[in-house]
Amino acid sequence: MLSIATIAFTLGLLLPRGIEALGAVVAFMIAAGILNGAHTLHAVQVALPVHYWQDWIHAFDPSGTAHLGTGIVAQVATITLQG
Repeated sequence: MLSIATIAFTLGLLLPRGIEALGAVVAFMIAAGILNGAHTLHAVQVALPVHYWQDWIHAFDPSGTAHLGTGIVAQVATITLQG
């Protein structure tokens, strides 16, 4: 979620009004949610910051931490590109 906050902050600085940044982020979240639900677009899904949001719950599983590293890399890349 930090990457989405970074995108919203950047848009808030670039756009003349804050409500435009809020609208753009809400539209991005809706589009990302739709794209994340389409299983045929796996190459697009792994690049979306919302794809790995719920992977933290696997941290409590003994063998489920494999996807956490990929999620961290995706979040850091999104934040770095925006910042």
